[in-house]
Amino acid sequence: MDRHREVPGANRPHHQVGKGSLFPGAVATTLGLIGLRFFSRIVFSPLIASSAVTYGPFGTVLVLQSWLVGAGFVVYSGALVGCFYHEHRTGRRLKS
Repeated sequence: MDRHREVPGANRPHHQVGKGSLFPGAVATTLGLIGLRFFSRIVFSPLIASSAVTYGPFGTVLVLQSWLVGAGFVVYSGALVGCFYHEHRTGRRLKS
C-alpha cells in the first residue's frame, strides 16, 4: 500500500490573488444575496406558511430546499461574474 501518494495539483505554484480581482465577484454575490433576501420576503415567507398548512413539514422542507438552491445559484453566479470580469479586464483566461 502506497502511503505517500501525490496530491493532485500539489506541484502547481500557488498564486496570490489581489483584492481588486476579487472585488467584482464579491459585489455581484452581495447584490445577489440582497436580491434573494427581498425575493424571500415577498415569495418564500407566504409560501412557507401555505405549504406548512397544505403539506405539513414536508412542504416547509421543500420551500427551504428551494431557498438553498437559490442561494447556491447566487454564490456560484457571483464567482462566475468575477471570473468573467477578470478575463475581460486582463485578457487572460484563468486556469482551473
